[in-house]
Amino acid sequence: MGLATSDAPTDGDLPELGFAQTDEDLPPGVDLEELGLEPESTRLIATIEGATFYLGLQGNQAPGIRTLCLLEFPDGSEELDSVSCAGGSDDRLEGAVFVSHDQSTVFVVGDSAAVNSPLIPDADPIPISESVTAFRP
Repeated sequence: MGLATSDAPTDGDLPELGFAQTDEDLPPGVDLEELGLEPESTRLIATIEGATFYLGLQGNQAPGIRTLCLLEFPDGSEELDSVSCAGGSDDRLEGAVFVSHDQSTVFVVGDSAAVNSPLIPDADPIPISESVTAFRP
């Protein structure tokens, strides 16, 4: 499993978005603007059992609204497997819950205790980055 790392934080909505973007944070072979994402917002958050996951923000949102998305690439592929998005207010991106395409992993952004335990029974938390936790049964 890989963890997201960067050198120095800058301002951002989530801690992961506050770090300067690196080449590693750009998903290969994907037109992020075509997906409606802000290219400068994507960050690599994890590689788990070969699948690679990125966070990114949707662009062109209504005032006061932000939408956080999880992009999934299977087994080191450059072909996008799925995109899941969850919206919130500008100051409330935390609390988003995403499920991987094969339903083997649940990602929680923010306080992982906010996730209802029946959603992920018998799953141990796996810290992925400063504000992202994964759960796998």
